[in-house]
Amino acid sequence: MPASIARDRVLACVTVMDAAGGPVPLRELADQVHCSQRQLSRDFHETLGVSARDYGEAVRTGRARDLLRGA
Repeated sequence: MPASIARDRVLACVTVMDAAGGPVPLRELADQVHCSQRQLSRDFHETLGVSARDYGEAVRTGRARDLLRGA
């Protein structure tokens, strides 16, 4: 699978979590981007180096920018 597809999925999920102000359940995110939870989890780890949950928690605590800068 092209890396751009994984990045697009992650970007869509990041946008959702940023708007929500924190973590969103993985199954909801996977449904929104039309893939399995397992695939989305892999996409997050490959793209950002953290899980979707970790990113959501970072949004909640204001550390999201630091995570994105390191990716």
